[in-house]
Amino acid sequence: MDGTGEDERVLAAALRLFAGLGYDGTTTEMIAAAAGIPPSSIAGGKSALYQKIFENFHRAQMDLLEEVEAVHAAGGDLHQTLDMMMDFYLDHRQELTVWQYRGLSDAVDVADIDERFRLPVTWRLFEAVGSLEDLSDPDLWISAFSWCLTGFINGGIVSRDPGPTTADDLMARRRFRALLHDLTDAWIRSSTERSSER
Repeated sequence: MDGTGEDERVLAAALRLFAGLGYDGTTTEMIAAAAGIPPSSIAGGKSALYQKIFENFHRAQMDLLEEVEAVHAAGGDLHQTLDMMMDFYLDHRQELTVWQYRGLSDAVDVADIDERFRLPVTWRLFEAVGSLEDLSDPDLWISAFSWCLTGFINGGIVSRDPGPTTADDLMARRRFRALLHDLTDAWIRSSTERSSER
């Protein structure tokens, strides 16, 4: 893949299919058909595309965490960190879905994906976010953010009334963003109260 328009089209087709069907449910022929090219044009087949997608996502996440760390160093607060991370991952929902498939034993024959791409991002995430002041138990806070975000992306907002509830809707995103802010503020207040009682 050399960054040409055709390469980008093939990668986009592969990502869409991997997110919709999983790696194991997708064939090189399906990707080629979706991209409008012959299968022989895809060097390395679907495995090469799968790894390229993770490589690109890994690089984008590392760039995000550099920005998060810079914003915090300049005086930014946890709300800004949340907003940056939420916006980024909502714009990369397909990549997150491919990660979720992997958690269900998808693509087990593609080796070293976790070691090469997931673990370095996790370590970098704790460097950039885990040491923020007033944040007790950063492991659990980061995990809770991930759980909430994944639930919002996959299920939207459970609502009694009709209206905007999915991650595609701006109003739903605003409601979800406000919830993350409120949860983090409550977490910090609770941590402060527990510390003062010791």
